[in-house]
Amino acid sequence: MLDNYPNESLPLVSIIVVTYNSGKFIIETLNSVKNQEYQNIELIVTDDNSKDDTVALIQNWMLNNAKRFINFELVTSNINGGIAPNINRALKFISGEWVKVLPGDDILFPDAIWKMLNNEIDPSVGLIYSQAHAFYDIKKMDGPIFGSALPKPYERSLLLDNPIPAMATLIRRDAIETLDGYDERYPFIDDLPMWYKIAIEKWEIKFLECVTAGYRLHTHNISKSGYNPYYKSLYQFQKENFIWTGLRYGLFYLTYTRYLDYIIYRIKENRSHPIAWKFADSLNFLKPSFCWDYFKVKIGWG
Repeated sequence: MLDNYPNESLPLVSIIVVTYNSGKFIIETLNSVKNQEYQNIELIVTDDNSKDDTVALIQNWMLNNAKRFINFELVTSNINGGIAPNINRALKFISGEWVKVLPGDDILFPDAIWKMLNNEIDPSVGLIYSQAHAFYDIKKMDGPIFGSALPKPYERSLLLDNPIPAMATLIRRDAIETLDGYDERYPFIDDLPMWYKIAIEKWEIKFLECVTAGYRLHTHNISKSGYNPYYKSLYQFQKENFIWTGLRYGLFYLTYTRYLDYIIYRIKENRSHPIAWKFADSLNFLKPSFCWDYFKVKIGWG
């Protein structure tokens, strides 16, 4: 237990705040890091060529708050390369034993790091995670709590669902280094490919049933906004990793459905004509569940 250790004896935690056009929320995110009860923290903020005032806000905040941290770095880029490359740029500056990646619109609760590290942690554990609280209004925390245990075998469970809130994780630095960082083949998704690599390489994954982070719900969440690069990365990752793993575990229907999703997306990505899009949408009828739900609504069953 860490309660009995002086602050200088605690493991150094590297918190990487990932930003892109995060000006509306970034100060709340940075303040949530500054207000951690756990003191042995270095902060790396990495920006992916924001077009708003994100960088200026960070620089101004640094003037008043940099001394709170063991180390503070602001990493910028002259290109918008995506989430995975943005995190990898920051990894060059870390020196902590544990790494937390925090999107520039989410928050940590004050006792987040304490809760996650104040447990016996086996050296085989590469990833620790907890639950997160979704919210629209930071003063009300008015959304659901999510995050649940990932049963073994981890790689099979990740085919079915991703119950790991990215903002509520700690990753062992050794695990990140042995896995060569985040996978830039899928630049606009960072979490699922990393969890999958951790699972494939047989690192242990530890779940804590407590809430340590807040996930901000808004129209610009990349996975909620219809932002094409996100879905391109997601479907490409699923095709190249989940298809064969799904077949190996006998998850034939899920594998079939995921491959159809990939085909539908690729048609829409490469063909802008309305007829091509209608054809792509019609392929959903090859999914039994989609067809059944459609006719239930049309006919009024159920």
